[in-house]
Amino acid sequence: VPKQGSLLVFKLSDGNYVKVLGDKLINRPEDRLKQV
Repeated sequence: VPKQGSLLVFKLSDGNYVKVLGDKLINRPEDRLKQV
């Protein structure tokens, strides 16, 4: 998993990416996430 501090990057089921800061979703919290 790419990490920058506490920033994690996840890949969504539709192929888009979302950044997660700690346990808080910055974008598209409704999507089920897959860890990259």
